[in-house]
Amino acid sequence: MLKTITIRVPDRTYEILQSLAKERGKEVEDFLVDLIHEYIKDQLQMVSLLEKRVSELESRVSRLEQEIKAPTRAEVRAKKVSMKDIISERKVQLLSEMRIRKPESFIRKARSEGIVVLESEGGDVAFVDPGFWSVFKEKLPYIPRDIEEADLSKEERKLMNFLIQYGFIVWDSRKRKWREV
Repeated sequence: MLKTITIRVPDRTYEILQSLAKERGKEVEDFLVDLIHEYIKDQLQMVSLLEKRVSELESRVSRLEQEIKAPTRAEVRAKKVSMKDIISERKVQLLSEMRIRKPESFIRKARSEGIVVLESEGGDVAFVDPGFWSVFKEKLPYIPRDIEEADLSKEERKLMNFLIQYGFIVWDSRKRKWREV
């Protein structure tokens, strides 16, 4: 059963509709029915495409969520970093800043991994990245006596304070530069 719809349009709009319908060999009413059918068909195709795209995105999100899930114990063990990696990142690490149960074995391990280990008679130990240590030693003679005036990084300042405090370096007033003891 067909329903009747009445619409009111301005004369100019009706003339345009009449012209378009005539080009296609149709009456205005039939032309409007065809336009409505095409519009509905296009909208349904659009909805179908959007539903397909949403479905694809949902499955992609699901796959990504599975990839991001918490790592297993084996993965956590595989991601452990070495002592050398940590010291390379920090540049200088003092034993007094750490809570180590067996400091002697920790020191042995550090040496075996090629880390520069500076043991003081006062009990503290500095673990220094080898690359950082060699650059620092080259820079040492050019650091002024008042280290607060020196342009030092946080790590350099920390190492400098350790070396001065535990007597690894002294100020040579004749040569006016720091030297190792």
